[in-house]
Order: sequence, then C-alpha cells, then structure tokens
Amino acid sequence: MASKIRALFDPAKPIDRRIEKVINYELVGEDQLKAEVTEYVVTESIEEHFLRLLDIMDQSMSGDAVTDTSVWVSGFYGSGKSSFTKYLGFALDPSKKIGDRAFLDYLVDQFSRQATKQKLRTVARKHPLTVIMIDLASNQLSGAGLADISSVLYWHVMQWAGYSRDRKIAYLEFMLERDGKREAFEKRFSELSGGRSWAEVQSNLLVAQTYASKLASEFYPEIWADPSEFSRVKLDEASFEEQRIKEMLEIIKRRSGTDKVVFIVDEVGQYISGRDELILNLDGLAKNIKNIGRGKAWIIATAQQTLTEDNPQSQINSPKLFKLKDRFPISIDLEASDIRTICHRRLLSKSPAAREELEKLFDQYGQRMIHATRLTQTRVITSTLDRESFLDLYPFLPHHLDLLLLLLGRLAKTSGGVGLRSAIKVVQDVLVESAIPGGSPLADAPVGTLANAVIFYDCLRKDIQRSFPYIVQGVEKAVAAFGADSLPGRLAKAIGVLQVIEDFPLTAENAAALMVPSVDSEPLFEAVRQAAKELLHDPLIPLAEVDGRLRFMSPVVDDLNKKRQTMQPSSSELRDVFVLALRDLFTPKPTARTASGKTVACGIKWADGAGWFPVQDDAEEIQLHLMLQPEEAHQAELASIVEKSRTPECSKAIFLVAPEDEQLVHLAVEYWRSKKIYDFEHARALDKEVVGYLNGQRTKAQNTFTELIQRLRQSFLKGSFVFRGQPVGVATFSHDLMPALREELGRSGEDVYCKFKDAAVQAESSAAEGFLRTQNLNAIAGKNDPLNLVDRNSSSGTIKKDHLAFRDISDYLERRGLVEGKKLLDDFAQAPYGWFKDTTRYIVAAMLAAGIVKLRVSGTEFSTPVPQAIEALKGLQQFNKIGIMLRGNPPPIELLLATADRLLILTGKQVPPLERDIAAVVRDTFPDFQNSYASLSARLSALELAGAERAEGLCERISELLRGDASDAPYRLGPPDSALFRDLCWARDTVRALKEGAGSLAERATTLLAAIRDLPQDEGPLEELKARTSHLREELSAELQREDWHARIVEINQRVSALESEVTTTFHIFVSECNDYGKKRWHEIEASADFNDLSAEERESFAAERPVVEIPDTTTIAGLEKLYKQKYSLAARYDKLTAMIAARAEEIRNARQSNGPDNGEPEIREYRLRIPRGIVRSSSDLDELLQILENARLAIAQGKTVIIE
Repeated sequence: MASKIRALFDPAKPIDRRIEKVINYELVGEDQLKAEVTEYVVTESIEEHFLRLLDIMDQSMSGDAVTDTSVWVSGFYGSGKSSFTKYLGFALDPSKKIGDRAFLDYLVDQFSRQATKQKLRTVARKHPLTVIMIDLASNQLSGAGLADISSVLYWHVMQWAGYSRDRKIAYLEFMLERDGKREAFEKRFSELSGGRSWAEVQSNLLVAQTYASKLASEFYPEIWADPSEFSRVKLDEASFEEQRIKEMLEIIKRRSGTDKVVFIVDEVGQYISGRDELILNLDGLAKNIKNIGRGKAWIIATAQQTLTEDNPQSQINSPKLFKLKDRFPISIDLEASDIRTICHRRLLSKSPAAREELEKLFDQYGQRMIHATRLTQTRVITSTLDRESFLDLYPFLPHHLDLLLLLLGRLAKTSGGVGLRSAIKVVQDVLVESAIPGGSPLADAPVGTLANAVIFYDCLRKDIQRSFPYIVQGVEKAVAAFGADSLPGRLAKAIGVLQVIEDFPLTAENAAALMVPSVDSEPLFEAVRQAAKELLHDPLIPLAEVDGRLRFMSPVVDDLNKKRQTMQPSSSELRDVFVLALRDLFTPKPTARTASGKTVACGIKWADGAGWFPVQDDAEEIQLHLMLQPEEAHQAELASIVEKSRTPECSKAIFLVAPEDEQLVHLAVEYWRSKKIYDFEHARALDKEVVGYLNGQRTKAQNTFTELIQRLRQSFLKGSFVFRGQPVGVATFSHDLMPALREELGRSGEDVYCKFKDAAVQAESSAAEGFLRTQNLNAIAGKNDPLNLVDRNSSSGTIKKDHLAFRDISDYLERRGLVEGKKLLDDFAQAPYGWFKDTTRYIVAAMLAAGIVKLRVSGTEFSTPVPQAIEALKGLQQFNKIGIMLRGNPPPIELLLATADRLLILTGKQVPPLERDIAAVVRDTFPDFQNSYASLSARLSALELAGAERAEGLCERISELLRGDASDAPYRLGPPDSALFRDLCWARDTVRALKEGAGSLAERATTLLAAIRDLPQDEGPLEELKARTSHLREELSAELQREDWHARIVEINQRVSALESEVTTTFHIFVSECNDYGKKRWHEIEASADFNDLSAEERESFAAERPVVEIPDTTTIAGLEKLYKQKYSLAARYDKLTAMIAARAEEIRNARQSNGPDNGEPEIREYRLRIPRGIVRSSSDLDELLQILENARLAIAQGKTVIIE
C-alpha cells in the first residue's frame, strides 16, 4: 500500500522526468526530439484530425481535385497545437531524422489505427515536401514593430535559402543572384577581406553593411554611384504581394528541387489579434498561396482562437478573426477533453495496485468528496467527478484540469503567452514543485491529499503577477494579515487564482469547493463563508464582493466601485425602474374575452407612494392598479382597497394588492447603479480592468433586471384581485400570473361592459346604409340586420321597437337631448356599452326608420330616411358631424341654463336661458372663434406640439353649428361632458400661451431635442451627453406631446434649461479634447524625422500654420455642433500639414544626395526626441513608442545628434 502520492504512478514514467515547458519549432537535439515524439499522446480525436488532413493534402497535391490549402489549427493554450503541427511538418520533411531513422517512423509508432499510419507513409512517399516552420513569437523582423505575416514569411524563406538576415543586404544578394553576379561578388569580397568567405559575415550586420556598401557601388554603379548612397537607402517594400509569393515559391523550388511546400506558422491568432491590417494581409497571403501554388503550396496556422463568430469553448475569440473563416475552411480544433486524456496517459497513469487502492478510497469517501467539491452556477467548468475520472486523474479532479486550461487561456490572452507553460507542464509542476502546508511537494504528500486552488496559485503566482499584479498584491496583504496557512490566507490564494477566469462565479461556496485539501475532508462551505467575511471586513485588504463575486480590486476599479456604491437613485428614477420592469412583466398587453363575447384589455398603473403612475395604456377604460405593501401592512391595505373599490370612480378599476418582497427595492437600486455606472463610464474607459468591470456591470444590470421581474411576478401571485368590493386570491385562478389576470379581466370586463350583450355583434360598415335602402324589410339581408331588429314573422317586416339596444339609446338621448354623432359613437364605444361604432350607427339608422329619432344635418331636421338622411348615416365621417335626438324633445331648462353659463365664460356676454337668445349670441360670436382658431392647427404642427388634429376638429364643429340657425347650440354646448365647450376653452388657453411666448420656448425645445438626437456616435463626450440626457429628453418630449402643454410651461422651461446646461458642460469638455488632440498631433510632428530635417526657419514657418481650434462664441447646441465639426476637420488639417512637411523634407533629402556629402560646409543637424509620459495601455501604444525610437535610430544613421527633450 502506497504511503505517498508519488508511489501511485507508473514507475516506468517518473513524474519528475524532463517535460518541455512548451513545444516550439526551434531545432533541438536528437535525444530531446526523440523524447518528445515518443511521449506524444495521440488521442482518438487527434488521430482523426491527422487522417482527415492527410487525405485532403493527398488529393490536393495529386491534382485529383481543386481544394483549399489553408488550415486553421485551434485549441486552448498548451493544448498541443504546436506539437500537432511540428510533428506533422517533421514527418512530411524527408530530411528530418533521429539518428538513422526517419522522424516519420517515430510518429507512425504513436498512431493506433492502421489507416492513419498508411496514409502518413503514403503522403510522405508520394509528395516529398519542403516544410518551412515559423514561430511568430520569435521571428519578427527587426525594426518592424509588428510586421505583416507575408513579410515575416518572405524574409524567413530568404534566410532559409541562404540570404542575409538583413533585409537590405538580402535584396542585394537576390539581385546579384538574379543577374548572375553572385559568384563574382563573393570572389571580390574575398579579395577585399583578406580571404574570408561571404557566408562567414553575411549576417554580421556591422561587417556586412560596410562591405556591401562598397561592393554595391562596384557591381551596380548605375544605381549607387558611391558607397554612401547604398548606406542611405531606406528600404521600403515595393513589390506587390502576389509577386512576392511567386518569388518565394520560385526560390524554394530552385533550392529544394520540389514545388510542393507546406508553410506552418505558429501562434497566428495571438500575433494578428484584432488588427484589421494584419488580418487582411493574412487573408491575401492564404489566397495567393492557394492560387499561385495550385494545390501544391499549403499554409497551416495555429491559434488559440477558433474562426467561429462566437464559440463559447474558446476563451479568447476575436470577432474580427471570423473574417478569415472562408479563407481557412479546413479547421482542426483540439478539444479540451484531449488534455485530460493526455495528462492521464503521459503523466498520471497508475499501477494496477495503485488503482485498486484508489478505488477503496473512492468507495469510502466518494460521495462526501462529490458533495464537498460541487460547483454551482458555472458554465465554464462542467466536468463531473466519478469513479473512473478519479482513478485516472488523482490527485487532480476533473474540474481541476478544466480550471487549469481556463487559467492558461486567460493568462495567454493577457500576456501573449510569454513565459507560460503548457498544460501538462503545469500539472507536473503542481506535483513536484508546489508545496502543500508543511513544505513538501504534492507528490510527496500522503495518499488522499488533493490538488486544489491554493496549490495552483502558488504554482502560477509569477504568471498571474505579470498580467494581474494587483491580484498578487491583494493576496500578499491577506497573507500578511492572517498567515499563509490560515483559512483566510488560503482563501485569498484561491480567490487570486479563480479571479483570473472570466465568467467564473467566484462565490465563497465555489471557492470552498476548489480548496478541499483531501478526499476525507469535510465540506468547507460554512468555514469559507466566515473566512470571506473576515477578509471583506479588513479595511487594508482590497477585496470586494461585486455582483455576488469575490474579487481583488485594482486601485482604479476599486475607486470606480466605491463611486458606484455611493450612487443613489431619486424617487422618480427608482419609480422608472419599476415601471420599466412592470412593462416587461405585462408584455404582451393583457387581454381577455368576456362571457358575452367582448374582447377587453386593460391599462396598468403603479402605486409609487405619491399616487397612481401610468405604466402602459392609461387610455384603456379598465385599469389594473398594482400595489405592493410590506407584509405587516398588507391585510390592512387590502381591507382599505376593498372599500375604495366600491366607489363610483373605481367602478372600472381592478386592484391587485400583494405583499412586498423585501428584496425588490434592493434589486431596483442595484440595477440602476449598474446601468448608470456603465452608461457614464464605458465610453471613456481605456484600462482593460475597468472595461472588464463595466462589462460585468452591464451583465449584472441585465441579470438583476430579470430577477426583479421574476420577484415581482412571484409577489403578485401571492396577492389578491379586488373588483367592486370583491377580493379574490390570484392563485385561485392560476399559479401563473398572466393566465390568472386574464381570468379576472374576463370576469370584471363582463360587469364593466354590462350592456355589451344588448348589441353584441360587429356590424359591417355598410349595414346602416343597407338597412335604410332596403325597400322590403321582410326580405332584408342578414348582413344589413345582424341584430335581427326586423320582425320577419310579420307580413310587412316591422321593426322591433322594444329591442334593448333601442331602449339604451333612447334613455341616453332622453337625458341629453340633441347629441353630436361623434359624441354618441364615442360614448357607446365606452362602458357600460362597449359597442362597435359601425354597430351603433346601424342601430341609429334602424331607429330613424322606426320613427324613434330624428337627425339634424347642417341645420335641417330629418325624421324619415330621405336621401339626405341616408347620406348622413352612410359612413363614420358623415355621421360624426350630425346631431341626433328623440322626436319631439325640446331642450330641458337645465341644458339651457348650463349653455348660458358657458357662453358667459366663452364670450363674456350675459345670455338669457332661451333658445332664441342663445342661438343669436352663437351666430354673432362664433364666427370670430372660427377666424381666431383657423390657423391654430397649422401652427401647432409647425411647432411639433400636440393638438393639431383637435384644433382642426374644433373648426369643423363650429362650421357645422353655424350652417343652420344655431338652434342646436344648447345640445352641443350644454351637456356636462360637452366636447365643443372643452375644446373651445382649450383653444383659447393655447392661443393665449402662444401669444405670451410659448411658441419660442417650443422651438427651443424641439430644436434642442432634434440636435442632440442627431449628434454622431463618437464614443466620447457626445455619446455621454446622449446617455446623460436620455431620461430628461424623454420627459421633455412627453411634455410637448401633452395636449395641455400650455399649462406645463414651467415644467417645459425647467427641462429645456437643464438640457442647455448639459450641452454647455459638453461644450467645455469638447474644447478641452480639441486642444488636447491638437497638442498631441503637433507633438507627433515635432518628434518626426521629417520635421527635424527642416531648417529652423522652415520649422517656425510650419509652426505658424499649425491648425488651431476656433472656439465658437456661444456654448449652445449650435456652438457644440460647430465645435464637433471642427474637431473632425482638425484631423484632416493636421494630415495635410504632415504631408506638406513630409514633401518638403523629401525635397531637402533629394537635394543633399544631388549635392554630395562634401559639398559646402558640413551641416550641423539635430533630431529632437520627445517621449510622451503616461501609462502604456495597449500594444498600439508600444508600437507608437517603438516608431519614435526607430526614427531616432534613423537620425543617428544620418549623422544627426539625437537630443531627448
């Protein structure tokens, strides 16, 4: 029985034997190469990839089919991409041997399938290849910053072919060889150098440059008159990509004797990353290799990224790489599951006795271990522990290897893979180098000890520190405060390693699951929760719980998080969050069908403490009033609402009263904070940790909003509906909120529209006209009489005057006298009727035919269905303008008195309550109203204010009234709900407000709203202005669309002023940005080699032409628009100035070459170098710095004095 973990492993494979940190393409000794390939583990899926790729290559190179020749090999960092491609390339290269045996034979031995072995031998025999392998991490061009891959490949081939490592000398060698002068050149060099061979010095740049300059002028005097001219040559790529590929393939064929070649390029994905120009270059390179090579030239690229647009299995996908998908159609994705197999077979295989011992351990402690190491809510680690995986991977568990792969992928993304180890090397280092508490390596620990996140941190600490120094600093503070072996200290290390993984839910529970020290350990969940509290409460440890996840904060993120925590929403902002959630909860709009067949809908209102706030569709007659109360006040509030619901004003209201979930306000506040901090900060965020934090806040906002909606739903399910004094539990109808609401809405809707059943049909629009034009009612068509108002049993087809629909309209007209057609249709479309308007019109037509009502059309009364009456009832537009009354029904005295009072309000005239006098005053004064309000509709439309249609309708009703003798004025003006009186008062107040300056205010408001809306998306101040003012602009727009806007002048003015203040703030920010941009561009010009080639006078002259920002004299939106247009033109102006300087500098350099170096007095020239200070945030910043230094090197080569300012 083994006492230490080390004794469990296969003694034929010592766990501390040499395993390479990474597999690279560099040449290694035969012994090392033999060790590598004999330990290479070919899993079933890897072998399938080999076989598929070899099949395609065989077909392509045999000319059997025109195929694509570009291969993309992807996989996690350390997953074996380099091994796969290296061993494939070595096997296909006939020159690669280990001793006297071909490398191919060693690789064949690793395959298990005969088909794969045979295919590899066949391809190698049929197609002798030249294999050229490049590791982009170590083969960049000197002085090239980040060269495109086609250039790196071209110069690598040139070196492979024996040309110099210096590009300029290599071009000279290529010219000599092409022109048949190479042999003479080397002979001449030998004479000059005292018998040395050119091969000895061609890559010694100092020596080779000196001799090349001398000899270039000898062999090509027509190009370089003297050695100094060759020295001054600044090499630029002049040939087209297609031509370079042709040259490259010709060189390879000339040197190797075969036109079949495979280029294998390692870590392409990391090299090109998201750079558009490098991606485009690689796309063109692959295309040219395919087209020019005609199936015999191949390119195989490796990357951690897949070429799918969004592959959840890839940790560092770049959406831009998706552009290469069609150019690299042959994809090989090495699976994460292969790593577990490789680790098991190569390093963790056990002896039979050891497996038997581990089986006993699992039988004894397996269930406890499964419970103690259970992860929750994680999508990125999905492996499960079972007996077989325990035996294969011990002392690791399956999710430990998933964790290590994710860690390596994330560290590779942030560091570029520099210094990282492969997955299997990390597994070995965890075993033999990382110490457990007590100081001994894990391999020397007692059997039963487990690997865990604490050990992983110790093993990867230096790697983590390179990419995330603040994490290591936070861990060290925790260890210093609590001790390395304390539970808080160990938890800090676990957090330090787990925080690196994106999308990992780093809760105390998940950390505890990954800290379990041995198979017999009790679960650590509660103890780790307590340790987390101790760490969080220590003010010197920068640990925070963000979005429920533990994380060490970088200083800048810590400040940002503190800022977020101090943000508090106002009551209106908090209400807006609930309104937004409720709109989502009750979408689609709640509708139901009543027992009598009417489809009803409801609007929604929310009790926000200050009243009922509309959530959606507040124009619906039935309103659902939502109210949440604390648990202790719920029953009392329910009783109060039951009483309130019995009042007439609540007769169409459904109340939903429920106990409040205590988490609702907290969730709403957290959602608001996360959304606000993201909206305010994301446009200006540059630091990658800040960007990650803000993206996390955006995700948190989405998740919190979803949870808020879910908790609202659950709260309402615990509540009660209340309608007209009758409470009913929501769950009585259904355990789902929307079905329960539909049940209640259908039940309540039947009572609200209790008279719908009297006319429960939808008549056709032609039914009214069809009814009146039917000569023989006994034979009337069903579509013209859907309510069966005609008694077909009678011989003459009499009309049923006792029909309930007739009675409803008669009762209505008896109370009101003459009623406008539009008013009658609107009233009968509402509760308690809810009739369709075409149905109401058809019923009125039948009542006219039955002699129950008469019509007033343009001042003329009609009691029978004459043609004029039929025309008036024909359509809705005509019907809206007529008057309807019962036959022989004079206006009541109450109506006359009300009309006289309203005329006094409208005209200022005292009118006796007599029909004759009222009509006379209307005829005398209403033409003035007609003239005053004729242009109101057009003016409101021009100002984009609400009410244009209302003003137009008012003018039409005044015209209709004045067409006759105005005797129907009491019926139009006197009713309590007279639309004509209400609209006249509204028009009077609107015109008065416009005269007092409301028009100019409206113009300011609409101009401001349109201008801010149309500002460009600049990912800077303009976008921030839009985000900051979004809610304010919505409020202002809503105010302008209210028909009573004239009564809201104060509120509109306040919002316009607030918007103008925000614009002014943005204006000043933009001024600062423009000035900063100008300083940056001018600094770049001053630091350039071209500028320093100018004379002092010329520099002063160009400095006088330096573009400046002309600050507008107004900080309004107009000034801001001028300013941002200036900023965009500023770049073009600086580009133009830069081009002018470059052109002048080129003239000066050409003049110097023409005059010769000894013409006149030696010129004293300086190159002034300015290195900008600040934080390097991206690789592009490094490229800029490298370019500045490269310019300085060029200046030295030109004999200038470099001065660092």
